[in-house]
Amino acid sequence: MKKRKKPIKPTEARILQSLARTPRPLTVNELADKSSTSWKTADTHLKKWEKKGLVIKSSLPKKFKVKKDQWTIDRSKIAAILKKKLK
Repeated sequence: MKKRKKPIKPTEARILQSLARTPRPLTVNELADKSSTSWKTADTHLKKWEKKGLVIKSSLPKKFKVKKDQWTIDRSKIAAILKKKLK
């Protein structure tokens, strides 16, 4: 029996869309503000997507005092997924 794929939840869709719309990397707090969700929800989804390879985590250079991770979307991975679905 095939395992049924779960649809993307509306909060996940908002987070992915706001991440895809911005050309620069975003921190968790910026992403939560743009997608109107809590930072905890955004952080949970980002960590889940990092395991799947949909988002890329990068840290700020050491010259900045604040240590915050920034997230970008892996456009090549998403393009490959969309290409598979369109066939």
